[in-house]
Amino acid sequence: MRRSWKSFMTDHFCPIELSWEWGYPGDSRTIRFSSEPISLERRTVADPLNQYSVSRLVHRYQHILPQCDIRCFDHFSKELLSYNISGSETGRSTGPTEHESRTFIAFDFSTQGVMLKAYFIPTFRALEAAKSALTLISEAIQSLPDYTPSRYTGLSALLNFYRTSSDSAKLEAEIFAIDCVDPAVSKLKIYMRGRSTCFNSVQDIMKQGGVGVEPNLARRLKELHRLWHLVLGKKLDFSPSEGLNHKDHRTAGILYYFDIRPGQVLPGVKVYIPHSTTAQTILL
Repeated sequence: MRRSWKSFMTDHFCPIELSWEWGYPGDSRTIRFSSEPISLERRTVADPLNQYSVSRLVHRYQHILPQCDIRCFDHFSKELLSYNISGSETGRSTGPTEHESRTFIAFDFSTQGVMLKAYFIPTFRALEAAKSALTLISEAIQSLPDYTPSRYTGLSALLNFYRTSSDSAKLEAEIFAIDCVDPAVSKLKIYMRGRSTCFNSVQDIMKQGGVGVEPNLARRLKELHRLWHLVLGKKLDFSPSEGLNHKDHRTAGILYYFDIRPGQVLPGVKVYIPHSTTAQTILL
């Protein structure tokens, strides 16, 4: 009997996740269905690392979804995924990853239609290349056919922030994602985990990562402070230098994502509040 597949999609290894984006007043809402397709041929010669089934699905969807473009998917699959099964039992996880996942897909359902997204976990390839995951991701972006430094200034800003900020030094790149649309407009997303969990660190990363130039930043950080209090069960006057209760979990910490778009000067930044590993209650 084959071992169950521990998906990195969720903290409890479920390969399916549903979410929604509220947006701002006047924006259309987006419903998102994310999954890690798990092949019946996983850990076999046909698909030892559970990667070929995902690729087959994505290539099939390009003929179903009108705006689906898989050029970026093919490029980053080649640059970020490992197909090496030597030294493992047909895909057993190795090193510090503690999971076997390599790729996810997601569908955004909105009034504009359905958009396919793809997520890559570069950890395995980075270990093979003896590079950091962020280095591997940045090199993959820089090898895009249409890449120029002036076109992707958001990447340069992020790398500069990472090199010079003490807060960014605590960040670890874990997931890279793309929109499967025309590469000229595809949003590139780098998910990074920070082990520092105090609110001061969150604020610093949100500001220095590119959001700091936003005119409404002070108001939005104030809103984030209140949301932090509500979701995590903190007192309203909690100390911003106090870290969250530590739990020994692979996904403990704070997850951020930096989005880089062609022509965008600075990366956008979002933060995920870790209620599943730190909150005492999720009643708002």
